[in-house]
Amino acid sequence: MSISGHKDKRTFYSYILLSGEEVAEEITAKLKELEKQKKEDKKVSSNENLF
Repeated sequence: MSISGHKDKRTFYSYILLSGEEVAEEITAKLKELEKQKKEDKKVSSNENLF
């Protein structure tokens, strides 16, 4: 838990029960979600300059 940064045992255990491939898929999905959010935030901040 100290390496992964998890503070809650329940969350940590849900990850260690997954295969490496499943964890990689979840990480990839989360990164894509964060990238999408980042792009949307950029669009909003650039549109704010128009007004």
